[in-house]
Amino acid sequence: MLRPRSTPFAALLALTLLMVPALAPQGAGRVAPRKFGAHATRVVARRDATTSARTIGAALEGFRKYNRPQAVINAMPRPQVLVVIPVKSTINGAPNQPLGSIDAGLTGNCMEATFTLDPAASVLCEWYEFHWIQVIDSDDCSAQVAGVDQPFSQLDPPKYGWDYMYNDTDGNPGIGAGDRNPGGGAPTASDPQFADDINDTDPWYHTASEEDTDFDICDTYPINDCPAYCDPPGKTSFSTYLVATPKYGSSKQICVLAGYTWSLDNRPGHADAPPAPLVIDDIEKGNVNQALGHGGMTGWHADADCDLTCTPIDLSSHTYRVDPSPEQVVTHSSSGTVGYGSVAINVLTNTMVVDMTMGQLTGTETFAAIYGPANPGSNAPMLFPLPLGEHKTMTWNYPQFMEPAILSGQTYVGVQSTAFPQGEIRGQIVNANPVVQEQAVPGLGGWRLVALGGALVLGGVWVLARRRREVDEAA
Repeated sequence: MLRPRSTPFAALLALTLLMVPALAPQGAGRVAPRKFGAHATRVVARRDATTSARTIGAALEGFRKYNRPQAVINAMPRPQVLVVIPVKSTINGAPNQPLGSIDAGLTGNCMEATFTLDPAASVLCEWYEFHWIQVIDSDDCSAQVAGVDQPFSQLDPPKYGWDYMYNDTDGNPGIGAGDRNPGGGAPTASDPQFADDINDTDPWYHTASEEDTDFDICDTYPINDCPAYCDPPGKTSFSTYLVATPKYGSSKQICVLAGYTWSLDNRPGHADAPPAPLVIDDIEKGNVNQALGHGGMTGWHADADCDLTCTPIDLSSHTYRVDPSPEQVVTHSSSGTVGYGSVAINVLTNTMVVDMTMGQLTGTETFAAIYGPANPGSNAPMLFPLPLGEHKTMTWNYPQFMEPAILSGQTYVGVQSTAFPQGEIRGQIVNANPVVQEQAVPGLGGWRLVALGGALVLGGVWVLARRRREVDEAA
């Protein structure tokens, strides 16, 4: 797996070479060191006169496409969609529920695929993350870790990355353990672009920063890989998996949702194999678990039969609250009035129930409402009016697009009076138990995500809140 950053010159050179296939003899080999992943090393600096145009073009093609000028991206040949893979899973006990689909293809040495999440399944994004895991099933010219060829099936990349991502710092031949973690301190990357890779301890194909750049969360999840061919000629086989994992807590449980196999083969009389769907069963689960072990991912475990379900344990502890006070008003009113309140949110019916009590205001109450989205210290438009009076109870059927702001504490209650027309008291609506602890535990025929903290629950479970405190009657 490789992640160098492209330059406009390199991208244009790659495009030029792609346009002259006559210069690219079949069977040109892989330039050392071995290159896996969505990127290719900067082989231009170390190629010799015998390096073919095909090898250079293939290597440059491996640079991240989001680093190329858009005009170059548009002009480049795109992988033909050779296979469309439906993605299904058990959701809340209901089997074979559609999650979306994967479009995958192979052009030359470049594999490209995208998982598109079905909008109807987007509610899962509240509790699960989607990632890619890539496994090298076999390789006639494999990469190394600390100077040692790795067993198959092998995670791509393994924990802390491949040897070619490191500087040779100890003066010994090759990349050894000391180079990978010199002096027990931070490892030194062979190029700054590898800084994330060599510190990466998650099994995902992408680093966190790459996912932030590449993924459109809760919509599309792309992956591309342009490994070079073996030299001397050989075959490299991959299995690429779409997985889900609990969003909260420290669980290392992985649900394998779908996958496909593909290979590069430049041996005489052989050909590359485009993506072909995999049946996700115990064999594929075993393949992923073996790769996790060989890749140094201690404690991680994959399952193939999953129930993407959230099960509440203690609903009374899942609290949202609103505690209005003059200090929270942006203009900081001098009122001495405070209040307390509870909030109940139903993510299935999109309802927020506010039950709030406040002390006597300095002036006559003129208006009260829920506002947002805004963080503390900022004002926002009115979203829903509340009744006047010291005790307010109201149900708001909020629009779906407001749910992320509501759940992240970006709504608030504001109360205005004749004495403070800009606001006498204000209270941010926040989670009373902001520390979420969740774990994945085995379920019947799969695994379940058990909410132990302030997590919302799929299937319309209420998130309840109630917190009382004394009201300053002297106001």
